[in-house]
Amino acid sequence: MDILLILILIIGCYMVQRKSLISGEYFVNGKLNEHYFDILFGVHLFFTLVYLLYAYATRSDSGEYYRITVQTKTWGELFQTGTFFIRFLCYPLSNILGLSYNSVMFIFAFLGFEGILLFYLAARENINKIAIVFGGMTLLEILFLLPNCHFWSASLGKGSVMIFAIGLTFYGLSRFNSRLPYLMIGAFLVYMVRSHMLFAIVVGLALGLFFSQSGIKWYVRYTLLSISFLAVFILSDNVLENTGTESLNIFDSKKIETRAKELGKGNSGFDIANYNQGFKLFTFLFRPLLIDAPGIMGIISSFENIFLLFLAFRFLIHFIPFWTRSTGLHKSAFFIFLLAAITLAQVSGNLGIAIRQKSQIFPLLFLIYAFSHSLLTDKTIHP
Repeated sequence: MDILLILILIIGCYMVQRKSLISGEYFVNGKLNEHYFDILFGVHLFFTLVYLLYAYATRSDSGEYYRITVQTKTWGELFQTGTFFIRFLCYPLSNILGLSYNSVMFIFAFLGFEGILLFYLAARENINKIAIVFGGMTLLEILFLLPNCHFWSASLGKGSVMIFAIGLTFYGLSRFNSRLPYLMIGAFLVYMVRSHMLFAIVVGLALGLFFSQSGIKWYVRYTLLSISFLAVFILSDNVLENTGTESLNIFDSKKIETRAKELGKGNSGFDIANYNQGFKLFTFLFRPLLIDAPGIMGIISSFENIFLLFLAFRFLIHFIPFWTRSTGLHKSAFFIFLLAAITLAQVSGNLGIAIRQKSQIFPLLFLIYAFSHSLLTDKTIHP
């Protein structure tokens, strides 16, 4: 019955973190409602239970991760990039401590919650003016309660680790001068799980800094740009090696095309590998819709996708005010989201994989849209 002890530890960690946040700078500035943390944690805990039932009812990768690590003899052999690294993180829990499958699932799900929370805190500290729209919550709070991010990050697998890693990275970027350890650990985790995602983050950050003319001192800006270009140079060969591609041009990579077609043969949704680039990106971001939803999970996702599609159209209407008033962080978030979406759309062979992978980057869209929405409260901007 180790699951009871793990749940007590997780709730205890959450309560300690909650107390720290309440007494921190966020509440001094009057930006947050302390009850929202409980709502966010409760929603994630609920979807952890839902995912656990889903994993028992279907063939989930989480079960394979657990079984393999229990049978693995040495921990060191798992220290590799990609899928192996998830097993590396799982090994001490399942093999050394001998925790049950359910307990390990809850631990990884808590990592997913931490990632969402870090995304939210980074967004909240960079958005000042935003109106309350429902139940004492702003649009930003509502966006971070959408189910897809919580569901796919509530499992033993890449989803939970990636949203934690990207959230940690972005939280570090938000105040990089005082949060360098967060940034370095997050970037390392992203690299170990999906090196091509770190490449997209670095390029997106460089583009955001390049197009930013305010909010950052010139010498800091050019220092970060130099580091970004150096990182791109270093990462390029590693990305090719770890992803098994022959070129950084993902639109013309035969190996990515072959892999996407193989993934398209899965039973989770329909094949998107043969779509043109524009429709492939649209499918990755906003499908399924009600008219083409595959199964119950697809129908549930459809309602969220319709809402996100509406937000995307509203964002495009206010794109110019957003661009001219946004900081380097907001512009970087836009480029990172766009590049990550384009990259992941190329390797998502079917809709089921696309639904899981896009949940890892949609918190960036929440930040981007919430900031553009906050501009509407500024009297100098007329919608």
